[in-house]
Amino acid sequence: RTQLVHPIDGCDVAHFDDMQRLWEHVLANELRIEDTDEYAVVMTTSPSSSMESRERMAEILFRHFKVPAICLVNAAVMSLFSTGRTTGVVLEMGEDAVHAVPVFEGFALLHARRRLDVGGKHMTTYLMELLRKRGVDLQQYQVEVAREIKEKVCAARSSSITGADNSKSNSASGGGGDNRYELPDGRVIHIDDQVRYQTTECLFDPELVGVRDAEGVAEMLNESIQSCDSFLRGKLYQNIVLSGGVSMLPGIAERLKKEMVNLTGGLDVVNIITDSQRKYASWIGASMFSSLPTFAQIKITQ
Repeated sequence: RTQLVHPIDGCDVAHFDDMQRLWEHVLANELRIEDTDEYAVVMTTSPSSSMESRERMAEILFRHFKVPAICLVNAAVMSLFSTGRTTGVVLEMGEDAVHAVPVFEGFALLHARRRLDVGGKHMTTYLMELLRKRGVDLQQYQVEVAREIKEKVCAARSSSITGADNSKSNSASGGGGDNRYELPDGRVIHIDDQVRYQTTECLFDPELVGVRDAEGVAEMLNESIQSCDSFLRGKLYQNIVLSGGVSMLPGIAERLKKEMVNLTGGLDVVNIITDSQRKYASWIGASMFSSLPTFAQIKITQ
């Protein structure tokens, strides 16, 4: 029987044996690299990755893959680099969590880093719960089916208003009244606007998915910026970079901007940067970083 294993859990590597097998597959079958001892490796790590995890990564790369040099870099910093910026605040919206990481001149300000333990997988589970209450049980299918529904259908509300007013607001912004999705068995289900928009609300109200005593993503981002020196805050508000798969959902950037403007009282200019390739922002930034002439001075050799 085939068992699906997730080597990464909680934004860090939980099963290194499985992670090593995944790296072997990527290097041999995807990148077609036969001699890993000829290539330096740049690897992005989660903004909340532990020192023990990074040390274990380095050990595997040096001892098992025999790479000549490595460079472990903060994924949020690389996402910022992908936009051509060195100063800004990155909102990394991933599968396990959302991180807010201010960056000044290429260095992450770790004292102001914030984390919300709500991510793509929580939204997928919440969507399954909402559909189950409407008589659509997705438990018989792989969770990937629910994830695909989320990515193809779900979007963020234009504001936090509810009820009839919210329906009018979403209709005005282009939201349809009904969305069809064909399941693997050929059955077609209909996803109404309430489910479509409610799925993403857990980002702004974490208690919806059981995360108590936690602020929503906008409050967390604002707190992160406010934790920085006053001279830097204005520039951070003007350079908010979204990255990660969750940030690709329609309406996320617009809703976040409205929330941030409300939190700042309109005193600061809020600018949300959404590159079309932001799902792969950290990878793009890391490839740019490794191409710099100074990379040779930064990489670590055994």
